[in-house]
Amino acid sequence: MRIFYSIYIFLKEIKKPFDGEKYIIKNGYFGKPNRKYNNSKNKENRDGGNGSNCVGQQQEKVSEMDAISGWWLVAPRLHYYIFNYKKEKTNKQHAHILTIKNKHAAQKREAGAGADSALGLKISSNGDYKYMLVLHELSRSGAPILGIELAKQIRKTESVLVVALKAGPLEDYLDEIKMPYVVIDNTQSDFEYRFKNLLNQNNISLAIVNSLCSYQAIPIIHENNNPIVTLVHEFYSYANCSEVFKLIHDKSHAVIYPSSLVLNDVVDNDKTLEGDHIFISPQGLIPSPTNTTSLENDEKEIADAYRDGIDPKSCVIVGMGSIEPRKGVDLFILTAQLILKKYPSANFRFIWIGDLLPHYPSDYLIFLKEHIKKSNLEKYVKIINHIKNLAIAYQNADIFYLSSRLDPLPLVSIEAMMHELPLVCFKGASGTADYLNTSDEVSSTIVPYLDIDKAAEKIYELIINQNERKRIGVIQKKFATEVFDMKKYTSEILKKFEHV
Repeated sequence: MRIFYSIYIFLKEIKKPFDGEKYIIKNGYFGKPNRKYNNSKNKENRDGGNGSNCVGQQQEKVSEMDAISGWWLVAPRLHYYIFNYKKEKTNKQHAHILTIKNKHAAQKREAGAGADSALGLKISSNGDYKYMLVLHELSRSGAPILGIELAKQIRKTESVLVVALKAGPLEDYLDEIKMPYVVIDNTQSDFEYRFKNLLNQNNISLAIVNSLCSYQAIPIIHENNNPIVTLVHEFYSYANCSEVFKLIHDKSHAVIYPSSLVLNDVVDNDKTLEGDHIFISPQGLIPSPTNTTSLENDEKEIADAYRDGIDPKSCVIVGMGSIEPRKGVDLFILTAQLILKKYPSANFRFIWIGDLLPHYPSDYLIFLKEHIKKSNLEKYVKIINHIKNLAIAYQNADIFYLSSRLDPLPLVSIEAMMHELPLVCFKGASGTADYLNTSDEVSSTIVPYLDIDKAAEKIYELIINQNERKRIGVIQKKFATEVFDMKKYTSEILKKFEHV
């Protein structure tokens, strides 16, 4: 029946003009290109990661084409009407429905009626925003938290709309602070259409794209002739997506890196990415979002994890972040094991706070827990899930251990210093260590790259010397206050738009 129907449609439509520009024959494929950005020279995988794989776990949407060969290459138009016409017609009908929904949403906004839930819109009634701030997701992780704080700073003087490419728990926080935001799922087939609609409906002037993982929005914004400032928080060496870096550098008015360590890693790997539109600026202190409804439970969980079953005077060493190799959770455990081996009488407990990344196999966490169990470390090392009120975790800790292998400029390290926790970290492993290393006064807690023996020695020195912990905590807080200034960071970003 499909063949007969297709022949009927073909005979009916054969006299109509055929849009040859819209459909291509290339490498034995025929159909409508559906790439998020187009580069005929690129044959590499454009997937990426904000961790181990470039651009998080966002998988590229490969062109929706039907493979053809042989006789079909002689008659591609016939192939289109048999295999693609119906799909194309359905897509057009879907687009028409979305257009109607968008019109209804616009009418609601003009009337002050609020959001159109079908589009995930929660924006103010006037629908006009000077700035768009794009986030790759709304998880309780560093980049989204930074992006929301940046939006809060911008909102003090200008109108701003937060656009997230994936929903998450921070939606509740955005509702709480009454921040205008939109969630446009980048895994949906109508992502590009909806994003363009958003730009056109809300008179967006300028765009800030936060994180390499938000790269899918850049070609759409660029095509709309909106100037872009992109904030890159990822190392080139682990992101494994050279084409995404090139896209960002080519289409952004300015690109800002958090530290020279991160920028140098990019340039060392690809000299073509140098340019006078590249800048370095560290973000400021961003207090972790709080949640009053879970405050009591978080307090109990921290009390149990930190002090249960040990001497109340024990020194608590805390680490935070997603549970993945890049964060060095295994190094965190190994350091505790070394301290116990070298200094059996040491009175301490190591606490890691964080969740396993969704795309990581649970085996990794199982191996970490087995390490703790088989090494008889249950009394000395605990891993607990992420809590919503991290301030409690800082306030009840004594030392912060940044065990990351590679970490651009983790927000938790800045927040830890602001809570006067002495910060132990590896040289060359993070932007935090990069900045601390500029001052002899505050760099005494930096140890050689991934040298857990030296890390164990340094942490033990702090365990047995409370006065030294306090001294270093105070001077590192003073240093962090001077270097990590959110108002200055926001100002540096907005200045990049002055001459567009």
